[in-house]
Amino acid sequence: MRSVILSLALSMAFASQTTALTYWVDNKSCTGGRSITEALKETKLMGQKASERLKSSTDADYQHVYEHLMKRKKSDKGAFDKIEGFMSDVSKMTEVQDRNTANVRIYCDDEKRWVPRVDPKTKQNTGGYEDVDNWIQYSGKSQYSLPGCHDTRGGNRFTYAQTYRTYMDGAPPVKQAELRATITLCELVLFTDKEGKRPRKILNSLEKTLDLTKAPSVEVLALHTSKVILHELSHFHGYDTIDNAYYISNPLGNPNIRAINADELLKNADVRAYLGQLAILAERGYTFQRAPHADASKEEKEEYNKNMELGKLFLYQNLTKRGLRHINRLARRYNRV
Repeated sequence: MRSVILSLALSMAFASQTTALTYWVDNKSCTGGRSITEALKETKLMGQKASERLKSSTDADYQHVYEHLMKRKKSDKGAFDKIEGFMSDVSKMTEVQDRNTANVRIYCDDEKRWVPRVDPKTKQNTGGYEDVDNWIQYSGKSQYSLPGCHDTRGGNRFTYAQTYRTYMDGAPPVKQAELRATITLCELVLFTDKEGKRPRKILNSLEKTLDLTKAPSVEVLALHTSKVILHELSHFHGYDTIDNAYYISNPLGNPNIRAINADELLKNADVRAYLGQLAILAERGYTFQRAPHADASKEEKEEYNKNMELGKLFLYQNLTKRGLRHINRLARRYNRV
């Protein structure tokens, strides 16, 4: 209990001021096809571009994205500061080589570091698991008896990544960062195949000539590792996000983020991941559809509403100047608007 109270107190202190996050990557597990070097660069870029676009007074398209996904006006300063502050923190994260000093410790080890919790006297398994290196524990509840990547409720693994931030009781044998959490990136997000032979690509590796307006929704890009990392970072102490909904229109969300209200969205992790993703897609000229004129036909307005609920991407020639130099050429080529 003491460790939980301490964790809560530190989280509140963290939330009251901007703090530079540090992270450490387990290079023993995040190597080869599991390397996340480029994904982390892109995650930080998402934070940077989202922060820039949120603070812009002229980026009407990204304001439209923000207000649609968050179901609130950008002028709501309290909510704006939370989202922009998180994105800014992510953009400024720095990597450290000493795990014990890092706030965030990232693993690609399929949860192999965990050991069953045992009673020190009887040596009997008491339920739950411990990560002694990071002095973090995992729930012993029967329905969550295995750490995230191995959770098979429903018969199959379904977890893409998991964040752990509950400290073990007592003082760790080696001094640790006061605020810390671990993130495990599971095989499902690291690879597109069960055999682990096809690593997932980052968004920036997509062909520049790819026409994303042909896709029914931004959901075709739902599982890029960089986006999943951004989602998990929002679970760190002080950001206060929970997994109360997933995806924009994918039925696997159950519920989707479009089904929850503005207050619930402010606590939602996935909406922040989409805001980051859409900030860098805007660098290519892609965004949500612009609202039709007030005198547009009923059919046009209905089509617009449908596209917005799906999260369909559009390509505009005159998107903010922060976009790539080739936006105009791409827009002319696809002639979408």
